[in-house]
Amino acid sequence: MELSTFSPEHPLLLITDYPADTGGGGAVILRSLLSQQEREKVIWLSLSGATQSDPALWKGHHRLTQGSSGMISSARRSIFLDSTWFAGNLAAEILDIAKERQARGLWVVMHGAVVHVAAHLIRAGQLPIHLTVHDDPTSYIMRSKKNFVLTPLVERDLAFALKKADSIDVICQGMAQRYKSRYGVDSTIVHRGTNQEIEPETTYDKNRFGLAIGVLGNTYSYEQLPILCQAIIEASRQLGVPGKLVIVGQSFGDRLQKHFSGQLDIDVANHLDETTAIERLRQCFMLYLNYPFSWRTRVLRQTSFPTKLSTYLMTARPIIMHVPDDSSVMPLANYSGYINLWNNCDPMTGAKILIKCWSESKSEDNFHIPAENIRQKYYDLNRNQENLFKLLNALT
Repeated sequence: MELSTFSPEHPLLLITDYPADTGGGGAVILRSLLSQQEREKVIWLSLSGATQSDPALWKGHHRLTQGSSGMISSARRSIFLDSTWFAGNLAAEILDIAKERQARGLWVVMHGAVVHVAAHLIRAGQLPIHLTVHDDPTSYIMRSKKNFVLTPLVERDLAFALKKADSIDVICQGMAQRYKSRYGVDSTIVHRGTNQEIEPETTYDKNRFGLAIGVLGNTYSYEQLPILCQAIIEASRQLGVPGKLVIVGQSFGDRLQKHFSGQLDIDVANHLDETTAIERLRQCFMLYLNYPFSWRTRVLRQTSFPTKLSTYLMTARPIIMHVPDDSSVMPLANYSGYINLWNNCDPMTGAKILIKCWSESKSEDNFHIPAENIRQKYYDLNRNQENLFKLLNALT
């Protein structure tokens, strides 16, 4: 399926809070779903002051200039100002670009200040609008130490935009159910798309790598990581093997190194491209997937779905899933043996899981089989493209 109702002469405008080359999950999802042919029909407009480090990722990318990053300083962008003072100006700039480029529709990703820009665009009523939601904006802003005061405004503009948009896609069933009950809107689930089948894993070398647990990207908060470290320390002690935590990307590596200095080997790699990250994570015995346990993060864990899971699957390494029982990822627990559920904050429970998996692992495990089943269930490229493109094509 393709974006048949758009063309380079009459494009679709994609509006995001972040630039096209950012490493975050939202950008990864968007890039995965649009081939080079489709990208020629889409102009990516971002509020962020960051510039592209690799323009080849998305040639049709432009940074908006009427927000804080253009009017004040790209190095000191203010989400607060873009959400309030500059939101109307940014919407007007988008509509000017739409008129100049003869755009046929707007595709708006509801994250950060874009939530408020979207409300202005909908009130203008000049073009049909499709909304994408990867992280619930209200629960996201509530966790911000700097901008949590925007929470009532975010909830107001999110509700307005969802109710007035022409169509909506969301990241998981939990989010779809919440938006149906809370706002009375229907939505379609769209995940990242991959068409590469999971390859059989190579034999894990226990003697070389020991009990190495890998973590990719954001873990939402620091609190669970010391618990994981304590579990690794205890498991490695009982097994009599070296323990290690391998962190790839943005997390709390420096803080953990100070906290567990002399107790646990913590290997921290800065941001790696996905291919390199996969090779690094293949050298881990298990990979760590988590959602926080606090009441404040309840909506987050019920309405989000981790893009990093798609990367984990490509490694064909087993996963320890550290989440409360009300999390969106709980259906993954059905893949027992490959997905290992840790549903409390007791380090000893985590240690028992690691010990059990280590003791039961064989020289030839077939983790690629359940990994491929999960890839097909959630991340199949053709199905996710079809779900999204039906909505986008219907705009016109």
